[in-house]
Amino acid sequence: FAIYRLLSGQIIAGYIDLLIVACISLGSVHAYRKGRTQAVAFFLAITYSMGCIAVAYVAGAAGPLWAYAVLLSNFLLVERKRATVISACTIAAVAASSLALPELTNKAAFVVSSMTVCLFAFVFSWRAELQHQQLEDLASLDPLTGARNRRGMQAEIEIAMTTSRQSRKPLGLIIFDLDHFKRINDR
Repeated sequence: FAIYRLLSGQIIAGYIDLLIVACISLGSVHAYRKGRTQAVAFFLAITYSMGCIAVAYVAGAAGPLWAYAVLLSNFLLVERKRATVISACTIAAVAASSLALPELTNKAAFVVSSMTVCLFAFVFSWRAELQHQQLEDLASLDPLTGARNRRGMQAEIEIAMTTSRQSRKPLGLIIFDLDHFKRINDR
């Protein structure tokens, strides 16, 4: 799109697209090298949203069309509360553009359709998080007793060790080996 816009005389929109691509590239490299994906995801959600707003103000009617993809990506990249705030600001800023949405009916249709997209993205994100938590529980809890299994114990040990290191307090571990526990557990 950057190349197309630059070649078709939409210089400002082309440079905005190039800036968005540069931010995506730099963010991806940073996330790959440093492993800080949450900070990069937040940066990208802000970048996408600001780019969408900027394009709406300089490219006219084509600008708001990108908002739907941006709104969805916000909910895929960052936690729901942040995504909701970023998306609401994006919707309001794009709707305020008289170049992209010159008529009140266009603005209203854009706001309602964008809010619908956000609602579905919010619900999808919430359900995905709920399912992720259920899978975590299945992987770390014994279904019969509800006690943590080996995987759950390993996670708890890592948390305890980190806390011990940070507080500089000693850590102890007691392990009980119960004979014939399977019989007790089965009952």
